[in-house]
This record gives sequence, C-alpha cells and structure tokens, in this order.
Amino acid sequence: MGTTLTYRKSILCMTAMIIFSILFPYIVTCAKIRSDTGRIYTPKLSGRTIVLNDGVKLDMEEFIPCVLYAMLPYEYEEEALKAQILIIRTYIMLKMGQNNEISGSELGLPYTTYADLEKEWGRDYEKLYNYTNKLITNTEMQVIKYEGQLIHPYYHEISEGTTCEGEQPYLKPVESSMDISADNYLGITYFTKEEVIARLKDGCGVELKPEELITKITVNKCENSNYVKTVSVGEAVISGEDFMKMFSLVSGSYTVEEFAEGIKMVSKGIGSGKGLSLFGAKKMAEQGSGYMDIIRHYYNGAEIVSEKP
Repeated sequence: MGTTLTYRKSILCMTAMIIFSILFPYIVTCAKIRSDTGRIYTPKLSGRTIVLNDGVKLDMEEFIPCVLYAMLPYEYEEEALKAQILIIRTYIMLKMGQNNEISGSELGLPYTTYADLEKEWGRDYEKLYNYTNKLITNTEMQVIKYEGQLIHPYYHEISEGTTCEGEQPYLKPVESSMDISADNYLGITYFTKEEVIARLKDGCGVELKPEELITKITVNKCENSNYVKTVSVGEAVISGEDFMKMFSLVSGSYTVEEFAEGIKMVSKGIGSGKGLSLFGAKKMAEQGSGYMDIIRHYYNGAEIVSEKP
C-alpha cells in the first residue's frame, strides 16, 4: 500500500514538472509584461482607417504608434509621448474631416511599420508594444480643440526660447526657455557674398552689389519673439519663412551678419517655432508636468476633448 502511494506521488510530481516546463515561457513573458505595466493593454479602435502605400489598412489608433516612433524614440518622457499622440490624432482627424478613410500619402506624415519596430526592438518588442498600447489607451480618442473646433496642431523640434505667434488665436508666444540647453540649439551657416546675391536674385528677383549687400538686407522680427516676420531686401519685402527656405536655414529665428569677406547667418532652435516644442515638452515632462499641462501650455486656450469612436 505504501509503495503504491509513493509511486502515485512520484507520477503526480513528474506530471506537474512537465506541465510547468511547458507553461514556464508563457508565464515568464506575461509576468514580465505585467511587472512593467500591471496589465496587458488593448486600445479601442476608432473606426477610422488609414490606407498605407502598400495597401495595408490600419485603424487610426493602430497607425498612431507608427507615426509616433517615426518622430520620437520610445525612451522619450512618457507624458511628452502622450502629448505627441494627441497632436498626431488631432492632425489625422482634422485632415480626414467627415471621411472615415484616408491614404497615408494624403496625410503626409512620416511613419514606420510594426515589422520595422519588431526588428528594431528585438526581444523588447512585446514589452514596448504593450507600453505603447498603454499610452494609446490612456489618451483614448482625446484630441485638441479650440472653441469646439479641431486645431491645426503645429509643432517644432526646438524653439529659440520663446515660441512664435501664429495666425490662429491658440498660437501665442509662450516661454520655452529650457530649449536653449539643447545640444543643437545654435546653428551657423556661412555664405560668400556672391552666393547670397545669386540666391536673392533667383528667389525674389532683386539684384544687389557685393559692397551694398549687408546694408540692403534688414531682418524684421515679430513683436513678441525673436522669430523673423519679414526680410526687406532692397525695395522688396519677403516673408521670414521664404527667406529661411531660400537659404536652407533650420529655424525661423535667425540673424544676418557680415563676417570676414562673406555673410554669416545664425539660427536659434529648429523649426518654425509655432505650437509645441518637442524639446520643451520633454523638459516639462521631466520636471513633472502631465501631457494635458504640456498641451495647454503650448496651445493657448486649448481644450482636450474625448471624441467618440
């Protein structure tokens, strides 16, 4: 009797060990995910479809991470990533209007694919995929509005320390002084006078002589920031943005100076300066600001509203 009981116990122990060895990898994977996030996230679908260039169709909520990680690394501060998710979702819905389907090319947004993310993230793919789904779930169908209408959610990489005023009432200059600590905050480009004369002739039809060049260029700043509103070139006046493009400057905040035998153009920040500063949002998040605080800081009078799928 005792021998039979012992034999049965041995069989049960062996069976338990076999079952455990089969389930162990699954248990470890789930435990790893849950230890990082506390749960497995599955975002609700929006019912709005994005058609990619290869014909693949994704729901908007599935497409947002593809855009997000084409813009920012996953290591970015969580609240800054959430703010960018709202920007992406708002822009897509603004472009879609009353339609429920739009092509990726029509959106004009950079995007990666889940296959590329899986290659990039490797063993961390499941964990990061779940983390991303958490971000989407925690901002479920939230968009940015002003007086009940979707805004055009302008953003830029680094401001010059203050953002630029735009035509829309929610684009007011706001302080973003932490941007000046960015590694690539300052940019300097050198030109010969002949190069400047040639570009001005091609760009705005004005012909200047080398000896009068610097006296014929006047940079006119915006009232409440150092961003350039217009540039006077001789008798012509062109927009600050057109001049920026003409000389391939990285920022809408710049100066034009004579230097040695040529011209030096000094840029501060990266981008137009309108709307949210990505670097400023990151710094705000590092100091404890939530994504809603970040959005409301950079978009004057903005409301964060949850849209129904």
